[in-house]
Amino acid sequence: MVDVSVQTDNDILTDEAPEFAARPPQCKKSELLSSVNFTTIDAHALTIPREGTKDTAELVRYLCKPAADDLQRLRALFQWVTGNIRFDWKYMEIKQTVGEVLWSRAGVSKDYVALLVEMCHLAGLRVKKIHGFARGRDFRVGRVFEPERDPLHSWLAVFLYGSWRFLDPTLGSGHVDKQGKFHPHLQEHFFLTDPDYMIHSHFPYDNLEHNYNRWQLLDSPLSLEDFNSLPNVMPEFWSCGLKLCRPKHNPVVFRNQTEITVIAPTLIRYKYKFFPATETEESCINQWVFCTLKEGGAIGSFTILPPVNADYILKIYAGNEELLDDEGSALDHVVSFLLICEKARRYPVPWPTHDVAWGPTPRLYECGLDPVNQIGPVIVTWGGKKLIYFEKACDVMVMFQVFDTEGHMLDLKGIVGREETEEHLRLVIIPPGIGYYKFLIYGIPRPQVGGSVVQGRWRLPLLAAYLIECKMSLGNPKQELETHTNTNKTKNKRKIKVVPRR
Repeated sequence: MVDVSVQTDNDILTDEAPEFAARPPQCKKSELLSSVNFTTIDAHALTIPREGTKDTAELVRYLCKPAADDLQRLRALFQWVTGNIRFDWKYMEIKQTVGEVLWSRAGVSKDYVALLVEMCHLAGLRVKKIHGFARGRDFRVGRVFEPERDPLHSWLAVFLYGSWRFLDPTLGSGHVDKQGKFHPHLQEHFFLTDPDYMIHSHFPYDNLEHNYNRWQLLDSPLSLEDFNSLPNVMPEFWSCGLKLCRPKHNPVVFRNQTEITVIAPTLIRYKYKFFPATETEESCINQWVFCTLKEGGAIGSFTILPPVNADYILKIYAGNEELLDDEGSALDHVVSFLLICEKARRYPVPWPTHDVAWGPTPRLYECGLDPVNQIGPVIVTWGGKKLIYFEKACDVMVMFQVFDTEGHMLDLKGIVGREETEEHLRLVIIPPGIGYYKFLIYGIPRPQVGGSVVQGRWRLPLLAAYLIECKMSLGNPKQELETHTNTNKTKNKRKIKVVPRR
């Protein structure tokens, strides 16, 4: 959603007066809006009668009537423009006046900005038109902006409470899909966007105006080369509270394997798509990525082990775990990286296909199960059996699945055995051979009413996804598992002795 024919709109007072100098705002957006509620003014802006929108001045008077301050006035104008003007590519080469935009209710970024600037002037708000390069949702990661080739996009800055703040009514009104269809929805991110977030999607550019990079509103402005080397960060990245850990540049050039990490303030659920850069995301090869949570969930880690020398794209999706209903909840695309593998391993071995983080989920602990002797998402065995202990807070209903690296579900007999007491669950795992296996645990607290078990068919959510790494295979796994189980049954059903967590 970018367009051409952008006109520079210079205001001598805005650009030159010391009190209106372009500098970083005095506080973050979250601090500015911490005690502000826009519910009433938003409803007012979206319920104006059609006949009241034919004249710009009349429209602004109606919108600003209940507003108590400049912030409320600005919000009413932004809400109306983003909620009533639709993006339409046919206006790319058509010049519209503000009145024509108001009548057609359609346009591209220059039309959104022209209308909002005019409305702000009528409302007594100081604004500055800005133009440059912008990344929308249709941006292809790795693409480099070139001044002589790429069209410009328009947005604006508003002077509010002693500081300049960014607005992008075009991207704030919705997005255009791959087929060019516009989908309207208010994108809060582009209302008073913080400069350190805005620079990941917008780069002010004007080769005629001196020191135009001051409109990045950063203490240390970036060059166009720096901007082109940033990962493709979506607005939802910031709404999830995420931060780039390493790397912070793009593309990521490496040999053999590499790791991408992001920092989260709360527990985040991740998914991902990994595919060759020359193909579409439907051509996923997720078996070459291992995702897990580290530092108690504070870091999302993505280890990439490409099969061959090539360029790849990693798209990461995320959502706040507390706000998600179940494992099927949709996650938002938050960031993409272009990965360039200069030299792959000679004989790389894929992990079992998986598109979410490996390891225990929060539901495991909510279900009353606490792993005692298993730390991390990888269960390593050198042959023979591997014993995994869980403490139980209540009676649970569990089931298991095991898959090989090709995605085939294996017969559990001879691979997984279980023993339970009132307080513990012990699993006996004997891999069928050397290699990787995906071990899934599903379960819920056993349904009871009045102390009696309720019979029925229950949907069991995923509790944990463990990677079994068998480095050596010894003997017959089925025979060993049966021998181990039968031996334990002869021990007078004594309670399992579990080493306490330190």
